[in-house]
Amino acid sequence: MEFKFIDAVIENIALNLEVLEKDTNNYTMLLFQHKGVFSVSDDKFGNETDCSAKFSAFIELAKAENVSLALTPEYSCPWCSVERIVQNQDKWPNNSKLWALCCESITPDEIWAFKQAYANANVLIHFDEAALNHGGGVLLDPVCYVFKAQVNQAEKLIVLVQFKTQHMGVWDTPIERDKLIWGNEVYVLRNTENSVYLFTNICSEAATFAVTNDLQRQLDYRWDEQPYIILNPQMNPEPSHEYFRDFRKTILRYQHKDVISLNWAGKTGLSGRDEALVPLSKSSVVLKTTEIDYDNLERFVRNHQKGLYYVNRKANNHAYYLNPFEEVFLIANLKPASSGIPGALSRRTGPEVRNLFKWNNENEVFTEFEQVDDGFINFLQSLNCNNATFLNDQISFIDKERLVNLSCGLASVKKDDRRWYRLDKLETFVQDENETVNRLTYVYDESSEEIRRCYIDRIDCLNHIIIPDKTLFPENLKVFKGNCSEVMFFNDGGYNYKYNLITTDGKNRATVAYIGRKEEGSALKTLRQMQSLFEKEDQSKKLVVVWYKENVTDIKPACEQLPPSVNDDSTVDPNSIMSA
Repeated sequence: MEFKFIDAVIENIALNLEVLEKDTNNYTMLLFQHKGVFSVSDDKFGNETDCSAKFSAFIELAKAENVSLALTPEYSCPWCSVERIVQNQDKWPNNSKLWALCCESITPDEIWAFKQAYANANVLIHFDEAALNHGGGVLLDPVCYVFKAQVNQAEKLIVLVQFKTQHMGVWDTPIERDKLIWGNEVYVLRNTENSVYLFTNICSEAATFAVTNDLQRQLDYRWDEQPYIILNPQMNPEPSHEYFRDFRKTILRYQHKDVISLNWAGKTGLSGRDEALVPLSKSSVVLKTTEIDYDNLERFVRNHQKGLYYVNRKANNHAYYLNPFEEVFLIANLKPASSGIPGALSRRTGPEVRNLFKWNNENEVFTEFEQVDDGFINFLQSLNCNNATFLNDQISFIDKERLVNLSCGLASVKKDDRRWYRLDKLETFVQDENETVNRLTYVYDESSEEIRRCYIDRIDCLNHIIIPDKTLFPENLKVFKGNCSEVMFFNDGGYNYKYNLITTDGKNRATVAYIGRKEEGSALKTLRQMQSLFEKEDQSKKLVVVWYKENVTDIKPACEQLPPSVNDDSTVDPNSIMSA
């Protein structure tokens, strides 16, 4: 693939796209995670049925909401919906707005006919004509950028068509390889040399993206520090494949880069097949910043309620996953970088869902709704888990994650920072290099289902096996024998996250964990780790107990060998850690 700046492709063009302004204003994006039935035939890759009314309604919604960027997934948008835009000036994008419409496949004859029918004094249609002769395929895979710009100081509607340069893998089927006419050019949009830049890698192009000397040359040796928004629209049954993981990892090695991956919705079908082609979409917004606002927990809670789920990739990388089954998200986000702005005005706080929309098939419009089902209750019910804390919808998902971190022995202190309960320090929010989501409350990652089951098993063992059995309590917890119920956080006007076990009368608190089948050394290491949550002078560390399973049947405690003295009072806590 060859990267080309738009101003080198279309002479005397001047852009003023809002999404590319290097300022501190939010830009808004309307992401259409289309759910349908994908069809493959000799002359078309796209929807099995006519979805033009749905996509035309999406485009009208993008115009009505005045979004900075609208995006559809690969092979999704019917060409007649694009035709309706160019035919009627009232349907053109608003000034400074960008629509990136990934369309159903098109043949060389059809793209020529499209240009001949609609290019005129007010409409400029551009695509790489040389690509039409590549290989022996019959279909092109296009993304259409639709926006208004000045060309020779006259306003025009621009339809810039880019063709995919790399077919999908051939292990399951070689059909795209055999049918695709591959492109060569990848267009880089920019307002000026110093604005934010944007380009699209369509689905499997991610497999061939690399930061080489040739790429650096094509991008005027400005890649390393220049801010980029990179779109990766997909029709992808395996969005977690190593090709796509490596693509995101490569980009996020550099500063000021955001990646927006948009797949067809979960449970999207394939014509003629019963099982889903795309089980889970894994659509995401991924960015690199040191400025996420972890003190604004309400933002994370609202995002979760609206189907945007956060994980921390460390090295200041962050991922926000879309609920795989909802279709249209209106999300606000800050640009990858701003210019000449004081730091206090330019903090990147992370994306925020502002609105959700469902397709009303009867009225053929998208209607707004407030909250999505995160699937967590269904997951608990599938395991016959009746944990009162987890089932309580008045307790935030963050507090449920905190309880798992503490009760499964995952909480730890680093560099004497005892705020282990902060969202950025919770182990369950950390995503590994394989992009496995370890959260309890995110149930849409099949690769981590066993991890979530393990969390539930450990909490259930604490609540239903250990706590009811007085013989399992060591001497330092003798006051708790038969005098407590399930693990939960102590609330005295706000949750105290250091304690998860309380006596029935509320007078005594302790910190307990169960770590499963481990050797004694591991249990003692976890004990020391959890005792470090307390200040050295805090006697509550004597009331930390870590249970472990020594063999098939025996559960043992790891704890202080000496019981608390009569002078130790864990109910007096001058260093209490309270929620904000």
